[in-house]
Amino acid sequence: MRAHSYQTAGFLLLITTTAGCHRVAAHEERPVAVQWVAAELVSASHHAGSRYTASLVPDRQAVLAFKVTGYVTSLLQVHAGAILRAVQPGDKVEKGAVIAQLNPASYRSAELQALAGLKAARALDGASQQAYESAAESVKEARAAATVTVQRRHASVVTAHQAKAAVAIAQQLVRAAKIAHEQALYRAQAAEESVIAAAALEREAAARFALAKNDYSRASYLYNRKSLPRADYDRATAQYDGAKAAVSASAAQAASATAQQLEAAAAGRAAATQVTQAVLAEEQARDRLVQAQISSDTANTQSQAADAAVARARAGRRGAQYSALASAASVQQARASLMAATIPVIDTRLKAPFAGLILARKIDIGDLVVPAAPAVVLADTTHMRVVFGVPASQLEQLRPGMVVPVQIEGAGDRIYDGVVYQVDAAADPTTRVFQVQLRLTNRSQKLKAGMIATVELGKLSPASAVMVPISALVPAGPNASGYAVAALQTASGITRIHMQPVIVGAIYGDRITVTGISTGTRIVANGTSLMRDGEKVTLSTQRDGSSHAAR
Repeated sequence: MRAHSYQTAGFLLLITTTAGCHRVAAHEERPVAVQWVAAELVSASHHAGSRYTASLVPDRQAVLAFKVTGYVTSLLQVHAGAILRAVQPGDKVEKGAVIAQLNPASYRSAELQALAGLKAARALDGASQQAYESAAESVKEARAAATVTVQRRHASVVTAHQAKAAVAIAQQLVRAAKIAHEQALYRAQAAEESVIAAAALEREAAARFALAKNDYSRASYLYNRKSLPRADYDRATAQYDGAKAAVSASAAQAASATAQQLEAAAAGRAAATQVTQAVLAEEQARDRLVQAQISSDTANTQSQAADAAVARARAGRRGAQYSALASAASVQQARASLMAATIPVIDTRLKAPFAGLILARKIDIGDLVVPAAPAVVLADTTHMRVVFGVPASQLEQLRPGMVVPVQIEGAGDRIYDGVVYQVDAAADPTTRVFQVQLRLTNRSQKLKAGMIATVELGKLSPASAVMVPISALVPAGPNASGYAVAALQTASGITRIHMQPVIVGAIYGDRITVTGISTGTRIVANGTSLMRDGEKVTLSTQRDGSSHAAR
């Protein structure tokens, strides 16, 4: 037997809307006929499982809309047999297909203007880059020139130091030459004095020789005449020989003194020449020092000029770099402007974000569309989802990934395997049911959105579930959530109403499974919304499984 189970949301909404305002306490008890029944176990016919009615929705669905305003100028054309027509609901489209096109003229002009701006910015950027490269090359050339001038300056400094050393050496040579000249003059003067002394000695020796000669001549005459003794003759002869020798010695001394005088004169002349040469060398060294100082000053000036040229080249390079950066920023800004102008042009085309079926088309050629207005509903139906609601009592049976049998109305007797895809963590605040989604494979495309499905969950445990009429349920109260039943409790011969909270489960026709009461519990089947917790009632004799209770 196929027991149709309606969604729990419907009957819970019915309970909520039909339950009147909470009961008003009566001033006096008066009998009111109320039907009651006993809670019973779930029958064997219901043990096969719980069935729920569900609906099919696409696994992925998107409402496509334009982002810009414009008039629709074209729609995607598809073949319907031999006829080419605009795309309609039920047609399949590929990913990226242009479903609809707006007139892009009003946006194209802005795009062209932005493109022209980008070209101009790129041209300026190219010129700026060339200027920067030229400035960088100028910096390299200026640095090379500065390096050469620095080398020249160092060379001129070295030359100046060498010239200063040469001047110092020349000055020392001049002083040495002057000292040698003075010494030569002293020697020449001494030699001259020696010549004079030697001449005096020579004259004195000549005079003594003449006297000795006369004495010798007289002695020889007298000795030859035997008038002079031999001793006097010998003494005269010795004096003559001594005078003669003295003359020869004085002549030799005079010649030596003359030679020394000549040598001293030559040395004096040589020393004078050396002094002259040393002075000339000093003057030449001073001239070279002056030239070296001039060269050093010139090199310093050239180095300073080269440094200034390097500084100017670097300043020019910085300026060119700033210009290049500014032009590059202009290019980026122009690109951003072009992108911003291109996006509206692109947005005039409504593309399919994925391959799927057209479920609805709400635009036509010539329509004026505005941003975010729904234009096309596209669905990917290669997989479908089965959506239904279950009570809390069934949550333990549902786990993500488990397979649940699903039968689709209009799809034959085939039983599909639905995989539990999603189970809501919270119940709907109105219906108190949890939404469950199953996922089905639909490669054959036989399953359509909106089809009705029947989902059968696993068997129930008879010991854990009892069944009561749906009409017996009422809201638990203004300060509580969930539902309750009006149970009849008898103590000391007095029967009172006890509003017992229950948890609802599966629905079977006009009955529902609940937990929270035991089998055989007597509950009020109708008019429960008029009962108050703790209210005293009297029971009439049961007839055919029912009786009446009087208040």
